[in-house]
Amino acid sequence: MDNIKRNNEFTLVPLTWDYMFKRVFSLNLNLLKEFLICVLKLNVEPNDADIILENVELTKTIKKEYKKTVDILVTLNNKISKQGISIDVEVNSSRFEDIKFRNVLYHQKIVTTHIESGMDIKNIDKYLFYQLNLNIHKFKDGVGEKRFSYKEDTTNEELTDNLKIVYKSLDYYTDLYYNKGENVGKDVIWLALVNAKTFKEIEEMSKLVMNDESRDKFIHDVHTASHDKFVLSEWESDKMAELVKYQSLENARTEGINEGISQGIEQGKEETLINTIKSMLKKNISIEDISDITNKSIEDIKKIKNTIED
Repeated sequence: MDNIKRNNEFTLVPLTWDYMFKRVFSLNLNLLKEFLICVLKLNVEPNDADIILENVELTKTIKKEYKKTVDILVTLNNKISKQGISIDVEVNSSRFEDIKFRNVLYHQKIVTTHIESGMDIKNIDKYLFYQLNLNIHKFKDGVGEKRFSYKEDTTNEELTDNLKIVYKSLDYYTDLYYNKGENVGKDVIWLALVNAKTFKEIEEMSKLVMNDESRDKFIHDVHTASHDKFVLSEWESDKMAELVKYQSLENARTEGINEGISQGIEQGKEETLINTIKSMLKKNISIEDISDITNKSIEDIKKIKNTIED
């Protein structure tokens, strides 16, 4: 168990673990509101908006998809403009490139859930639907943020301006914070705080974005959660699951090499590579992992999978 003392303090259960993020920020909704407005650069003052915590479980719509409980979903109601802003926050430990399609699917489900819950479709334009992805890893192109919307293919014209997906690389903003110190904007500090590895980091960063009263409660809730036996047990279980997944991937890499992946890639023996991919598919290794191992595109692997099923 990781709740042993290290350097005279307990180990922090990181806010980048989705359960921890949801627990702490659900208890500090006003801070969550300030965080979201700052990080998403929303055109609203915190005092001019109410925040409502939503509990949403997305039901399964495709085969082999588990039920998905969103990490945290809130609605900000702008008291001045009367506009509603729905924000789904997803804390991702998987790399950005591996989860783009999945998160688009969740985003669309949330919009559908709002409509099915009684929202008048005629008033849909009065809502903004955001998905904020807090991705631990750095993006391959070195940027800190990626923003997506729904656009028409040929003209690049936005089909609607009220559906937005925003990715933030937490490692990028942490580096930015430590390279530039307190001279960075509040959004950088907030994102570095979420990515903090120790209580000391949280205590120092929180001084820069919170008032004393809010800061004391926030730090208290972080400490309490990090010492909670249930939280620690769930955290250990998740870490073990990730370790098993990683080990399975490494075993697949080794097995793949033994079966001829290296030969198929380096010598251009496509048939060898295809047979290896089929073997991996039959062992229920995910398409994303196979793509990562073989450097084959997901679309190509899906085509190979269809030949098996046929």
